[in-house]
Order: sequence, then C-alpha cells, then structure tokens
Amino acid sequence: MKTRFERLRERWRTVSANLPVPHRDGVSLPAAFLLPRLKRAIDSDDCTLEHLTLAPGKACMLLRVKRPLSAEVHLTLTPTGVDWADRCLRVGASVSATSTAGSTLGRGMARLVLSQADTRMGWKLIAAQLEHLPFLSLTHRQLILHLDRIPALQRWLTQPVFGQPLGERLRLSAFDCEEDALRLRFARSAPE
Repeated sequence: MKTRFERLRERWRTVSANLPVPHRDGVSLPAAFLLPRLKRAIDSDDCTLEHLTLAPGKACMLLRVKRPLSAEVHLTLTPTGVDWADRCLRVGASVSATSTAGSTLGRGMARLVLSQADTRMGWKLIAAQLEHLPFLSLTHRQLILHLDRIPALQRWLTQPVFGQPLGERLRLSAFDCEEDALRLRFARSAPE
C-alpha cells in the first residue's frame, strides 16, 4: 500500500510530464502539452488531428480529413527559421495522404486525387481545411505561423515590462524539434 506522500509524488510526476520545461535560454513544450491545444485549434467537422510526433529535426502530424474526400493526411514539418521582425515562424512541410473511403469507387477516386497530394493541388486541399485558422498561412511546401495573431500570445507580446512591450525586449531566436518536445530559444533584443 502506497503512502500519501508516494501517491502525491506519483501524481506530480504525471502532471509535470505534460507541462512546459524551462531552460536557461528558453523553454521546451512537450508533445503531450501541445497536442490538446493543437486539436482545439485544428479540429472541425471536416478535419481532425489524430496524432503528433516530435523527433529531432521534425514533427509529424496525422490528420483525418472527412470532406471533400475521406483520407489520412501525414504532414511532416521541419523548422526552417524565425522572422522575429514579422513575428513569424517558418516551417518547411511535406505531405502524403492515403484514402480511407469505404467503397472501391471512392478509394479509386481518392487515390487519383491524393496522388497529387504533394503538388499545388494537394496544398490547396490542405489550405482549405485549415483556412479557419487566422494565425496560419500555407504556401507550397511552407507553413508560416503568425505569432501576433495567436490570441494566447497577443497579450504576452504587448505586455509592458519596464515601459517597453515584452515582444520588443525579448525575441524568439530559434526553435527546433527534439525528442518528444518543441524547443524554443529566446534572446534579448538588440537595443536600437
């Protein structure tokens, strides 16, 4: 039988595994912390986020698309850079898709469309599924995340610290994927 302290320690380990981990120069966001937040933003009647995997140098997302055709879409993202002046994160992306249609005719039609998944037509399909997200821009093989359009971050970017907005005092200098976490690195903004 576990003591009260052991149960409390076990519970804390479970809870803390899903919290951001602070570092001297930034923070790590675990996949377990990111997944529910991404699901809330992406999930709709036509598309749901099923899984998120973070590995060194890349992130993989599994999306289930229901309309205009039934498919599993695997989106592989690789961080490419930070444009702090525009408050943007740029991510290289590639997509592959497989049909999940029930009928043979449906699977055949879906295969025909999905064979073009990593072309401009496939990206237009994905852009249509994610168009309800104002903070996300999709171009051919590139995804741009506009930090100043994310409601939860807007307050932090404009929060005054010693008379100057936090977004001007501190900047995001780099981001990368690590094993099961997204690593964000911060630096002081250069004085003007």
